[in-house]
Amino acid sequence: MHKYRKEEEKCLLDYIGKNEEEIFETQGGKNWISNVACLTMNILKKYRHKNWQWLALSQNLAISKQEKIATKGEFPWLWEEIIETMDDYVQCNVKFDIGHPFYHKFSKKNKNICRDVEEYPDFLWDWRAICLNTNITESFISKHLDKLEDDIFKTYLSFNKNLSIDFLLSNQVPNEKIANNPNLNEKNLHIYLSKKLINSTRKIQDALTENMAIDFILSHPEYNWNYELIQFRDDITSDDIVKFSDFFHRNGHMHIISSCSNVDKKFLQTYAHTNLDYFYRWHSGLTIKEVLHLPLEKIFLNKLEGTREEKLKFLREYYAVRKIEKAFLTCYWSLEYAWGRRRLEKEYDSLFLDQTVKEKM
Repeated sequence: MHKYRKEEEKCLLDYIGKNEEEIFETQGGKNWISNVACLTMNILKKYRHKNWQWLALSQNLAISKQEKIATKGEFPWLWEEIIETMDDYVQCNVKFDIGHPFYHKFSKKNKNICRDVEEYPDFLWDWRAICLNTNITESFISKHLDKLEDDIFKTYLSFNKNLSIDFLLSNQVPNEKIANNPNLNEKNLHIYLSKKLINSTRKIQDALTENMAIDFILSHPEYNWNYELIQFRDDITSDDIVKFSDFFHRNGHMHIISSCSNVDKKFLQTYAHTNLDYFYRWHSGLTIKEVLHLPLEKIFLNKLEGTREEKLKFLREYYAVRKIEKAFLTCYWSLEYAWGRRRLEKEYDSLFLDQTVKEKM
C-alpha cells in the first residue's frame, strides 16, 4: 500500500504544480485539497505556508492520527476532530473550555464510551451525544436511565442502530421516532408504521431513505423517498440502475446515479444517461490519475478515494514485477545455470584477473 500511496502522491504533486494558484487561492480549491484522499504529510509540509482548510484537514483520514499527534506543535490541528478515545485525549494532552464542541463530538464518537464513562464519571460527558454513539449497548443505557429522563433523549436514542426497536418501545420512544432506527426494515416496517405516517413528514421520509434496503426503496416509488439521499447509499449497484431505470427517470433524477460512488465507474462512464459533470464532481471512486485532464472547478468536490480493487491490482502488479526481478537476479548470479556461470566467470576475469595484471605491471 505504501507504493500505491507514493504513486498517488506523485500524481497529486503534478496536479498541484499545474493548478497551484487556483487550488490555494480559492475557497473551493482549499476545501478540495484539504479533503482529498490521496493527500500525504509530505505534501502538507511542502505547502505548509499555503491556505489550508484546517477543519477538513483534521478530519481527513489520509493523514493518520499518529502523524497529526507527532506534528502537534507544527500545525494548528483541531483536536476535537481527531481525539476518539480517552487514551487519545491523554496522549494529545490538550484542554478544552467548558461548553466547547469537543465534549459533544467526543461523547458521540468515543469508541470506548461504555468503559470510559465508568472510569471517568466526572468528565464533562454530553449525554445527548452519547445516545447517538453507536458503541453503546442496551445494558449501558439501562444502567444510566436516570440521566435520560427528558423526552429529547428518546429522540436521540431512536437513531442508534445498536438499540433494538423493542428496546426503544419499552423505554417509551414514540412510534414516529422509530422511523429513525436503522433496524427498521421491509419485514417490520408496517408493524410499527402506517403508510400515512410514512408519508407524513420529511424527517420520516429522510430517515427511511437512509435506513431501508435499497431494493425495497426502488420497488416502492409510491412512498415519498428523498431522491437526493439515495446517491449516498453504499449499496446501490449498476444492476439496480438497469433494473429500476424507471425509478430514476421519474421526475428527472438521473443525475443522482451519476454520483453514486458505489456504482462501478466504468459502467457509469459508458452508460447513456450518466451526467458526466456530476460523475467527475462527486464519484469518489475516481483516482487523481483519472482527473488530471480536468480543471479544478470540475473536481473540487471529489475526494478521489479510488477503489479497493484498483489498489489491490496495483499491489498485485507491483509484487509480480518484484518477483520476476528476483527470479531474474537468481538466474543472473546462480551457478546452477550455464548462463549464470558464464556471467560469473566473465565478471571474475574482468574484476580480478585484469586488476592482478595491472598490479604486477
